[in-house]
Amino acid sequence: MDEDLLTIGAFSRATLLSPKALRGYHESGLLVPAVVDARTGYRGYTPGPAVRPA
Repeated sequence: MDEDLLTIGAFSRATLLSPKALRGYHESGLLVPAVVDARTGYRGYTPGPAVRPA
């Protein structure tokens, strides 16, 4: 996975949303990851303004 992408765990910690919630939001189309690995199903999220370090 791209080094600039956050794993679901890292994105979860940064946004205070559980991985289970993130998966549900992805399935419903509310919060779609930048990339989903076709082989493993791993999701990669881009850091946005809410998750960038100060």
